[in-house]
Amino acid sequence: MISSAKKDGGNVVPGVAIATALMPPLCTIGYGISHLNWPFVWGAGYLFLINAFFIALATAVGTIFFRIRSGERLNVSVKQEVIVLIVAIIVVIPSSISAYSIVQKSYVTAQLSQFVEDKLPDQYIAQQSVTGKTIQLTVIGTHLSDQKVKSLDRSLKVYHLDHYALSIKQLTRGNYITAKEFQDYMKQNNPQTTPAVNSQTPENKSLNHVQSDLVKQYPRQITNVLTGEVVDKANHKRQLIAIQLTSRGQKSRATIQTTANKLAKANDVEAVIQFVQS
Repeated sequence: MISSAKKDGGNVVPGVAIATALMPPLCTIGYGISHLNWPFVWGAGYLFLINAFFIALATAVGTIFFRIRSGERLNVSVKQEVIVLIVAIIVVIPSSISAYSIVQKSYVTAQLSQFVEDKLPDQYIAQQSVTGKTIQLTVIGTHLSDQKVKSLDRSLKVYHLDHYALSIKQLTRGNYITAKEFQDYMKQNNPQTTPAVNSQTPENKSLNHVQSDLVKQYPRQITNVLTGEVVDKANHKRQLIAIQLTSRGQKSRATIQTTANKLAKANDVEAVIQFVQS
């Protein structure tokens, strides 16, 4: 509209801008129809409706402005103005609700990530989700007592999450988990987060040092040490040291855990140390 009002009209930028706003939603609608993905179709259709409506509205406002500027008298009735206003409100309401929902979800996610980082630094978060008013965490690490879980639930208030209830599922049975159970669980929930076991990549050299030192110090107590790095549901990187004990090693579990912590610290490794049953 502004371009056509100039003396040197014919600028292609407005056409490109309109095409940029309208073509992607139409393409998405076609993609959704071809894959019978109706949420895609409705979402893209609504975006196309918003863009088309406000392009038309901006054009109308521009036309009115230039007519008033040229001294031309307008014949826009109050009824027409009211209709345009009502339609604009109806079109904007769903997008406003969606925007509020996205902002709220982002805020809860950020606060929950901070909560996990502060309160569960030694736990591996295998799964994290917010359903309704319930925060669900699936963790691997030292067993959390009922009293500890209740304390964590109360501490949500500090992170402005007091209107949520905390539900923690522990994959460990006591202080143990089977290696197969852990890997099967990870593959079931997200194939991308399965840990690299006994990895020899340069990035895991520190873990490998811890692994070899543990086996050297406790050859009769330790059957195997599994090491790797995983990324949890909150996108936190966690290094994992899973120690498989012999029957003799069961009696020395506390000592071995202390040694593993010292070795990890000496090698600048921040890891979740877990004992594995075969």
